[in-house]
Amino acid sequence: MPEPCSAEEERLLRIAVEVSRRDQGMEAVRAPECPVFTPTVEEFRDPMAYMRKIAPVGWKHGIVKIVPPVGWRPACGVTKRMASRPLATRKQLVHELQEGREFDDGKDYTLPEYKAMADRFAATRFPELSATTASAPAKPEPAYWARPHATRDLGPPSSCMQLAPRVEDAYWRIVEARELEVVVEYGNDQDVRVNGSGFSFPDPGDACAGDPDRVPVDFRDPQFYKRSGWNLNVMPFAKGSLLAYMKEKVAGINVPWLYVGMLFASFAWHTEDNYLYSVNYMHYGTAKTWYGIPASGASAFDATVREHLFEQFKQEPDHIHKLTTVFSPAKVQAAGIPVVHTVQEPGEFVITFPRSYHSGFSHGFNIAEACNFALADWVPMGRLAIRHYETVARDNCFSQEEILLRAAAAPDKLDAQACSLLAADLRIIAEQARIDLESFLALPGVSKAQVVLLSEDHQRYNCAVSRRLCHVSAVVCESEACRLEAEKARIEARRVFAKERAALIAVGVDPTGIVESDPQHQVVLPRFADELCDCKLSNLRMVVWFTEEMILGLCAKLEARRDELLRDVARVKTEPVGASQGPCASSAAVGVRRSPLLAAVPGPSVPSSSSSSACVQAELRHSARDRSSAAMVSAARSASTSPMGGDAVQERGAKHDATRGAATARFSTPPRGNTMSASDSPMTAVSSAPAAADCDALGDAA
Repeated sequence: MPEPCSAEEERLLRIAVEVSRRDQGMEAVRAPECPVFTPTVEEFRDPMAYMRKIAPVGWKHGIVKIVPPVGWRPACGVTKRMASRPLATRKQLVHELQEGREFDDGKDYTLPEYKAMADRFAATRFPELSATTASAPAKPEPAYWARPHATRDLGPPSSCMQLAPRVEDAYWRIVEARELEVVVEYGNDQDVRVNGSGFSFPDPGDACAGDPDRVPVDFRDPQFYKRSGWNLNVMPFAKGSLLAYMKEKVAGINVPWLYVGMLFASFAWHTEDNYLYSVNYMHYGTAKTWYGIPASGASAFDATVREHLFEQFKQEPDHIHKLTTVFSPAKVQAAGIPVVHTVQEPGEFVITFPRSYHSGFSHGFNIAEACNFALADWVPMGRLAIRHYETVARDNCFSQEEILLRAAAAPDKLDAQACSLLAADLRIIAEQARIDLESFLALPGVSKAQVVLLSEDHQRYNCAVSRRLCHVSAVVCESEACRLEAEKARIEARRVFAKERAALIAVGVDPTGIVESDPQHQVVLPRFADELCDCKLSNLRMVVWFTEEMILGLCAKLEARRDELLRDVARVKTEPVGASQGPCASSAAVGVRRSPLLAAVPGPSVPSSSSSSACVQAELRHSARDRSSAAMVSAARSASTSPMGGDAVQERGAKHDATRGAATARFSTPPRGNTMSASDSPMTAVSSAPAAADCDALGDAA
């Protein structure tokens, strides 16, 4: 439990809070509110379709909030497992968050113990802000809080939201002015397989889960909550999410993480792994403040953080990925970077978009859950993430190549947009496969006999140099010395796996499906073959899982499927007025209109047809090891000029950064308190990316 402060410290804080309300500088830099969407019941039926609808607005702002329709009442709540399992925490020194230091371990609590500690901390140390926990009972809650007949009241009353600006001001005065030493504990990154989920788990093998065509919306039916794509145990695999093609379960990606917070518990500025989409749902408790920076400001934000934390980045090039960097929205705006905020209440979703930086803090005790998902417009951003991770030797949590290759094997399940975007990226992969083979065979003394084709289900490894997953091909050494090293590594891996498996069984988790690593060899991508080891080159072997021809064959199938769908669209458009509209009907046909709120947003809502290739080309100017830049730009251009659904061709674009001033000049947001339904948003068959002008300075910023 955080240590209590003295009476003098409490007096100083009370004075600071009152002063902060009159602090003109603080009021002047409060970030504008992000868009808030209120879907209809029909729109709520298909989560991925709804995400595609709101994407044009989401890409522009970085984060959005979704308030479910009236009647949404998940029945699970806090389970017995969540209440009884030990909850590990991280200790956060709020007054030192700007220094970017890693967090130490905090104490372990049961959930009722943590709640009692958090409520006591808020009420005793910060009585001025304690109205945020005014509804907390005097006695600890029962061991679990089930909600079989819950209403939307999942926490303290909404009236306490009036205190949100005061909580925000107090937080930043502690962080920036260090007027008090404040220590809190945050129960972040709790694996739902161990600690339980706030949602129901779908039944194993349930083919209906995540399929909106087979799961009718019925807020009174418990089966709806178990199968709906809005259930975060289902969303990564829901129809329309590319993460459905991931083989393995990865905690924090397609297996949700649980977050248990208290007053001022913070999550630092970060992007999602591989620049994925993310969704966060608050189950219970007090509010949480979020800040978001759109992808158009990501490179400028990177540069700003590096400038402020120069020494840390000098020692750790991937310091931004340590999730310890906290900067106020005032500093972000002062750098000319667009930033928005929102206050999330229980029962609400916050969506973050690819390469959107986001951060925030809790107003009191709360329980939230989060996972990732991927729409087709994420693909070019995922490619940029891979290249960035190579420059800082950061591990990849999963293989983008695996997802794309598996999705391409079943093109009938994809729409025209997905087919085109996947085909474009697969052509990049095919070109790299050709370059890798040629570069390996160009090594002195290497012959074609050293190239081996393996089955697709053979285990993959991380490249020892770049930390990237080798999914298409890899180079290994088969010398006796390297074999002995591999055997030692295999024995150690088995020992660690057995220990982890026993730990899971001890807490009641079924370890079935958790794959044992088998590090038979140290491997590298073919482009790093000369850095693998000091053995003779004749000992090297290039193992290939997918050849260039195999990948191009999948591209052809995707493009054939895309062309078929586009012909269907053209045929529908030529039908007489009143004729039946197909699933690929234009945006006008489905009644999508532009919101008056969006009319205030400067700049074109439809990006130019060259923005995708311009953005990708700008990023790749700084990828020294990328020998297939031209192929990537060409493939992206090919995808961006394909008319895929909707009345107007809308360019997807790899969303990137503008010059700081230009980005700020174009930035706007709906006024506070306003909400939108998806029908207020311009529907795009492809995603809405920043215009090409937004990407002009990307190379310089990166």
